[in-house]
Amino acid sequence: MTIKATGNHSPSRLASRTGTTITTDKMLIITEGESSEWFKVHDGATAIVNNGIINGEGESCNTDLLVFGAKSNLKRNNIAITLDGAHGEGVVAERGAKVKIEDITINSTEEDFVGLLTQNQSQLKGKNITINAKAKNSRGVTALTNREVVIEEIKIISKKENFYGM
Repeated sequence: MTIKATGNHSPSRLASRTGTTITTDKMLIITEGESSEWFKVHDGATAIVNNGIINGEGESCNTDLLVFGAKSNLKRNNIAITLDGAHGEGVVAERGAKVKIEDITINSTEEDFVGLLTQNQSQLKGKNITINAKAKNSRGVTALTNREVVIEEIKIISKKENFYGM
């Protein structure tokens, strides 16, 4: 399945409210809008995503996923993400969300990129993660305000200035 979102502030997939579950396998997602999310999961919904390719362009593009709100859950396996827009974020967990990712590669070519971000009482668990930040002012993993981050087997790569791994 291929999904292409071209509008600004547009999620290509949305899971909202308790009891909602989206499960996908072998999906190609393309976004070309400013401040777009490929997957947006909130208010207690669940998303399970396996074997996908995600490509995005646009300023402030939340490339892979935005998960927020208590009881919101996301599980991702075997995903390749490429972000070609400044101020992008690969995986974001906030406001009590729980995210579990495995076998993920996140590539960014533009400035001010964050690979993994968790904040505000959220949980992020990951295994076998590779983050390639190819522009300056980027961060591999950022954890803020009452969060839990557990990562096994992570590789964070950048050769540009002003880079923070974790």
